[in-house]
Amino acid sequence: MNNTTEIKINLVTGDLYFHNEKGYIVYLTREDIYDRLKDIGIKYNINIPQISSLTNLNTTDLDDYLAFATKANRSLELFRMKLIGHFTQVHLSPDGFDFSIEWFTDKNEKQIGVGISPRRGTL
Repeated sequence: MNNTTEIKINLVTGDLYFHNEKGYIVYLTREDIYDRLKDIGIKYNINIPQISSLTNLNTTDLDDYLAFATKANRSLELFRMKLIGHFTQVHLSPDGFDFSIEWFTDKNEKQIGVGISPRRGTL
């Protein structure tokens, strides 16, 4: 969202925890997801884009994604451990819910992105 705010999604309970040490719960299985996100955005002066339709999650979807997320995160963390130089932590993209890291090679200011997507398990 910005470089100081972190969002964590609990894939077991369907709750969303916001802003590192300060927790706010957004129940992702309920209908009022957008309203709750908007309230948090106002509190921290973060622009939450207007979303015309935001579907709440069901526990089956959460279970399926948890299995993927666990494997993807572990794989990228193991890959990161072999990198030298500057690189990011594992990031979750809000667009496709894929995981990725960026490695800054320090050679001609080049960077390499490596990611794993839940869409048919593609890299």
